[in-house]
Amino acid sequence: MTLFDTIREKCTLVSLIVKFQNSIAYPILFAAICAISGTCGRDVYLPCMFILTALSIFAGLFSDDLKVFIVPCFLIYYALGFDVPDSHYAQQAPLPPFDTSAVPYLVVCVALILIVLVFRLISGAYIKKTLAKRGIFFWGILLLDAVLMLGGIFSPDYCFETFAFGALLAFVLTFSYILFLVIFSHSNDGIAYACKTLVCLGYLVVFQILTIAHRLHIHNNFIPDRGNELLSINRHMLALSWGYATIVGGVLVLPIVACIYLMRNRRFPVLSFVSALIFWFTTVLIDTRNAIIVGALLLFVGSILCCIRCKNKRINLITVLATVLLAAIGVAVFIIRFPDSYASIISSLLDLLRLDADIDSMGDLSNFLSSRPKIWADGCRDFLSHPVFGIGFRYGYLTPETASSKLFDNMYHNIIIQFLASCGVVGLLIFIFHLKHIVEVALRRLCIDKIILLMLPCSILVMSLVDNFFFYPNFILVYT
Repeated sequence: MTLFDTIREKCTLVSLIVKFQNSIAYPILFAAICAISGTCGRDVYLPCMFILTALSIFAGLFSDDLKVFIVPCFLIYYALGFDVPDSHYAQQAPLPPFDTSAVPYLVVCVALILIVLVFRLISGAYIKKTLAKRGIFFWGILLLDAVLMLGGIFSPDYCFETFAFGALLAFVLTFSYILFLVIFSHSNDGIAYACKTLVCLGYLVVFQILTIAHRLHIHNNFIPDRGNELLSINRHMLALSWGYATIVGGVLVLPIVACIYLMRNRRFPVLSFVSALIFWFTTVLIDTRNAIIVGALLLFVGSILCCIRCKNKRINLITVLATVLLAAIGVAVFIIRFPDSYASIISSLLDLLRLDADIDSMGDLSNFLSSRPKIWADGCRDFLSHPVFGIGFRYGYLTPETASSKLFDNMYHNIIIQFLASCGVVGLLIFIFHLKHIVEVALRRLCIDKIILLMLPCSILVMSLVDNFFFYPNFILVYT
């Protein structure tokens, strides 16, 4: 028993706070602070970050359940705000650069949380116990670490930035894998707690994006006047400090899976289903095709799985059928009242997916794929130039002269081509080896709950076929 355990048992106040942090109320409070912090400037988000750090440190030292570490791991990243004047929302200007003067404070906050986390894991000998089991993904993760750091090692453009980025990805991947392996091996109902935290993340992001949309609306810039064109939102201005609309949409897909898991055997299944619909409709609002399509597939498959062999199957079946019936009635009433709207609806759907309404032009998918075919072709060319270990991550499909300072902008927007071009055939083979382990886990003692949980990393992989989500640290944390 450590000193902190003794204090927890003898001090009633500490014991009450620990009990609070072990409940769903803790991630709700944490998410509420992040929601406000992420839409404000440094005068607000820095104090909020200090409060969140203090909560995380207290939980790390005094809590008797390791699952409390899930909350800061999943949520604190989204507390990052940005300094923009109110007049910014009246313009057609990109988000200004992040205020780097706040970086030292943020680094200190993250470092303190990591120190407490490592201290807790070492003092309880959790790492040693867990690593003795290793887990099926252990060697695949280590091999991915190696290939991420060695990617492009024989390329003439290989530099410290390439190694540093690969090392960062390797650290997040391995650290989060070991961390969650420890947490779920030594916690009470840790998976459900993680899913509830993801639901809190979903509402956090919905609040933040609606706040930005409201600010744009005040300045008549949410749905700008574009003459005779179809009305469309100003999605390029729907940006937060941690990501643009595309990334926001990708994040909103993650809690949909959590809602589906909670629907099966937890209380308030109707609330979970409604939450999943809210998250998906938000991806429609911000017009993120990748998230819309993947989220719709998750909702469809999840709605079926939630009605099979589970505690809440009856209420889930009623909820899903009632939702489908209401949707059908709504569409029918709309068509009856507005009989000439059919063509307009089809045109709006095609516009949402960036497809040409002219059937003769449907063969040209360049608009739908947002010029990705050219980027993918460049990735294949880069792979052929250095087929063994690739060209690394620094410049991607761009040249050193035209590359963006934002590393993710230089990527190939396809996980397979990214591994081929950046890490060569060695990287792709190791990635396939990792995927093999996912298939093995899916087939071993097959059950519906396991299938739903595996939908989470699989959704990130599928979205990464047209984007870079797999390589974002916040997605890696959830992926592991």
